[in-house]
Amino acid sequence: MFASNFFSPKYKYYIHGLIFICLVWLFFDSIESMNDMIQKHNYHEDFKTYGSARLIIQIFSFYVLAWWLVPLTIVNRKKGLLYILLYSLLYTVCVSWLYVNVTYIMFNAEAHDSTTFNYSFLSIKHLTRSFYEFATFIFLSSVYSIAIVDKRLLTKKFTNKQLEVTINLIILFFVYHLFIHNAGIIQVFFQVSLYIVFFYINSFLFGPFLLGDKKIGNYLFKVILSYLSIIIITLLIYGTHFLDFIHSADLFNLTIFFIITTILSLTYTYIRLKIKNRERFYNLKLEAQESELNLLKSQVNPHFLFNTLNTLYATALEENALKTSESIAKLANLIRYMQNDIKKNFIPLENEITYLKDYITIQKLRCEVTPEIVTNFKNIEGKIISPGLLIPFVENAFKYGIDPSKPSKLILSVTGEEKKINFECTNSYDIEFKTPYKDRGFGIGITNTKQRLQLIYPKKHTLVIIKEKEVFKVKLSITTID
Repeated sequence: MFASNFFSPKYKYYIHGLIFICLVWLFFDSIESMNDMIQKHNYHEDFKTYGSARLIIQIFSFYVLAWWLVPLTIVNRKKGLLYILLYSLLYTVCVSWLYVNVTYIMFNAEAHDSTTFNYSFLSIKHLTRSFYEFATFIFLSSVYSIAIVDKRLLTKKFTNKQLEVTINLIILFFVYHLFIHNAGIIQVFFQVSLYIVFFYINSFLFGPFLLGDKKIGNYLFKVILSYLSIIIITLLIYGTHFLDFIHSADLFNLTIFFIITTILSLTYTYIRLKIKNRERFYNLKLEAQESELNLLKSQVNPHFLFNTLNTLYATALEENALKTSESIAKLANLIRYMQNDIKKNFIPLENEITYLKDYITIQKLRCEVTPEIVTNFKNIEGKIISPGLLIPFVENAFKYGIDPSKPSKLILSVTGEEKKINFECTNSYDIEFKTPYKDRGFGIGITNTKQRLQLIYPKKHTLVIIKEKEVFKVKLSITTID
């Protein structure tokens, strides 16, 4: 999956390093805090021993989850969940026992009667606290594990949508767990929900328009409106007077949280769009390669074709059939184009125009009534174009628009500007006419051409197709690549 491609090996090393540094810092910071508490409250030295053991178990459990249990759950859901459940029980009991000992030391230091202390590490209070800790590790380690796991494993077990939903659910559970567990009041639940709702509205509605259309004014209006809505709903939740709220620190805190949420959601939007664009580019590339492969499979051996055409060309000259020999020569040029030039990344625009002329000449031979064809080629010298982008539209005109038995018209124009190539193809169109032949032609349809334009000239082309009652018109403008 492309989300995992974002975490290429280089990024994965950074993630490993960042996580390791954070855990080491957390460990030594906690040790220092325990030393301060021992000196300040005259705790027994075992306070540090039990506390250090708890930290080591927590760090060890984090890595066990991230490197073993979560990947195992991805591969085998039932087995992974069973192992996580068993490990959670082991963790809960061990850490609960350590908590009891730490609490007992603190209890004695405060000169309480030790006989009144509940030493049972299986008490609901300590078990619940330990299990809550483990639940937090599950959330954090799942995000870490998904970021570093082999992308082939993810693509095998998850679609893009499933993985995105899974990551979002993990983060949501963690956020609610963190805030609600620490605050424990219903108002906080609704307050957090407000920010989460805005996060996703900004990520999926406001953000994409900002990054795509660059309409900053429109975006700021929507964000400010959302900000005011959150303030009003917050006042209703807490029942606070507006003036009291403005003059309190709550407004400042709300504003800071809102700004952080906005930045995070825009970051998420940017990464999400980047991943989708890369995936779209990859799919277009695959489709282009598949089309090219199908085209090659459908072709006859080129050496046989060229040898046969050379023989026919020589025979036509011997019989003084100049028109036939000229047509055979042009057909040979087209086949050479299909075999050689069309595989190149770019060719001179003059070559593409030559092939267009040859193709039109060949197609005119099959018409009982010669169509009226008007061509206009200007300023085409010195420009390059990806091969096979113009011919499909002309082929489409002959295949579906030019009726060989009736008068028809085709207007073809290719003009060059400083950094642009403008192509226009207009042909008469009879809705009752049905193509009498089923040949594949160049094997490059208009749909495939649109995909190739997206792949080769992303955001550097405009394509307009107009289909009216009697006229079919194509306008293509390409910004050339230096």
